[in-house]
Amino acid sequence: MFGRFVDAENQQPITGVSIRIASEKSDSLYRDGDFAHETKTDTKGEFRITTPNDSGIYYAFTLIASHPQYQTHHWKLDMSPEKNVYDLGELSLKPFLSLQGKVSVSNPHHTVNGLKVKLKMHNKFTDFFRAAAQLEHTVKTDSEGNFLFSELHPIEYTLTISRNNVLIAFLDSVNPLNKQQIKIHVPKLKTLQGRVVSFRERPIPDVQLYAAHRSEIRNGHGAPISMTKTDANGTFKCRC
Repeated sequence: MFGRFVDAENQQPITGVSIRIASEKSDSLYRDGDFAHETKTDTKGEFRITTPNDSGIYYAFTLIASHPQYQTHHWKLDMSPEKNVYDLGELSLKPFLSLQGKVSVSNPHHTVNGLKVKLKMHNKFTDFFRAAAQLEHTVKTDSEGNFLFSELHPIEYTLTISRNNVLIAFLDSVNPLNKQQIKIHVPKLKTLQGRVVSFRERPIPDVQLYAAHRSEIRNGHGAPISMTKTDANGTFKCRC
């Protein structure tokens, strides 16, 4: 089989597209092997590759194309017993998406430089992109609070911002398909205080306490927002 890969936006040929192919057996629910047949496109974006085509054994083939600057894509095509040559024509790939944003804070004593911004894909497994995409991406803000993610697929992510490993902002869902700059304003933290005692009302020192964002998973642990310890009198105070 043969074909040609082009950029979906400008129709220019794409060199170096990695192409993997696997034939699917008629008597099995699973693909044959681990995409053992592989090649790359030339300077014209063209490729040629072979795969088993015995009509008594195989009924379809799956082709996966990947490139460092483009979203991974796959095609599944039926095989024909009378056909030995497949002209796939012109196949297009879309460039990776990016996501940018800016963080501002209410407290003038808090810097916006070097904050850790993390994207984590949602726990959904039905989308092909989720199998091809990186699970997490992490960047840091610059001196003005700006951040930028690249090499993203069109799927939903959770975005968190932390300072010194403490969560200070949380967005449940962001999607790079929106192509809009994310603006996040971190409000002033509030003080949570209290006292830890035993059942005999005696203070308990050195108890590790933390406040956490509610977990996406039922009965699971959420991301920590703030941590502290009780003092000799069992009292604690934390900002969250």
